[in-house]
Amino acid sequence: MQLKNIYIFAPPGYCSNYLRWAIDISDVDKFDTVIKNPINTSDTPQFGSFGTSHLHTRIPTHQSIQRHIPWQLRNKPTTPNIYLVDNSHNHQHIFTAMQHDPNSVFINIYTKNDGTDDPFVEINVWTKWAISMATALHLDPEAGLPDVDFMNCANEISVRNFLIKNSGFWWLENRPIDLSRLEKALERDFIWHFYRNKFHPHEVNSDTYLMDRQDYTNRIFEIDCMDIVSDKLPDLISNFLQTSGAIDKYDCSYLKNFHHNYVAAQQNLQWYESIRNWRVTGILDQYLTSHAAIEAQVVKEIFRQYKVKTISYQERRQWKDQSVWLSKMIKQFAGTMPDDVINGILPDFLYDTEIAETDIGKLIISKQWETMPLIELNDIHQNFLKRKL
Repeated sequence: MQLKNIYIFAPPGYCSNYLRWAIDISDVDKFDTVIKNPINTSDTPQFGSFGTSHLHTRIPTHQSIQRHIPWQLRNKPTTPNIYLVDNSHNHQHIFTAMQHDPNSVFINIYTKNDGTDDPFVEINVWTKWAISMATALHLDPEAGLPDVDFMNCANEISVRNFLIKNSGFWWLENRPIDLSRLEKALERDFIWHFYRNKFHPHEVNSDTYLMDRQDYTNRIFEIDCMDIVSDKLPDLISNFLQTSGAIDKYDCSYLKNFHHNYVAAQQNLQWYESIRNWRVTGILDQYLTSHAAIEAQVVKEIFRQYKVKTISYQERRQWKDQSVWLSKMIKQFAGTMPDDVINGILPDFLYDTEIAETDIGKLIISKQWETMPLIELNDIHQNFLKRKL
């Protein structure tokens, strides 16, 4: 029986639904009611593309903490559940849950900050759960997301170019929890309760508030996304269940026998072999040219070799939000400003003027790269590397 709420924090593409299934199937009391094979083997808007685990229905759905709290208030669940929380940088969101759920436990799925794992997750979003982009198109119409059939956008060069110019659109890189920031939030929360209770005990007291400082010992667990798609997962689940006390009777034997099927269904694991081979040989295989989202990762890697910085979608939004206020302030002292600055428009890329000496640099500056196939861009890049030898 499940004894505690389990919160799994991860943005889209981090295999969080499969992690939920792995826990549910290991709960002895749930075993008979949990689907035995959650792997989707078709391409449908309802369940995503091949390799998702969405045949295992999640109630509630994968949603942000801002949507989760109203869902709890409206539905008033009385039994512990597993919640998929669609957020990153999660020290604050864990703190939010701790404020009302003192026995809950948390799993944070993260990726390492490198040029291989983060692209894998972004590729997952676009090739396995691309229908979420239809939501994004309407929620953020000013982002410039191409209006295409997202279930069939593999050959859309407009999608490739959008992802190159807006790294991380609709998915967020997620890193291990910053425990020092969580500690600070918990301490500030305790201080607030302590002094409000001291001076206003009739309003702030243990009848309606969690007055004690929250302890997160054996409550926060980290899992590398890549461990979910490896043979390590069953042991990690077993250790989590043993340490957390979230489920009293569990058995991971079915998971251990089944898990290889999920790993085999993860077609995007090919990314690792293909990109490693390209880095050594410069040869594009079929996988690297099979989808616009995958091609975008290769083009970004080419650009990085010329010290070209791609600007993330979050950076563009932050700049736009701040630029109106900033432009008004600076205009008082500096007079007129460029329209792009006033309107919060950042360039496509940031780079040194030295790249103008290279063929790729000239294509970036002239924007000719936007209409060129990846194979042609790669040929130009590989010829440049040969000339440097």
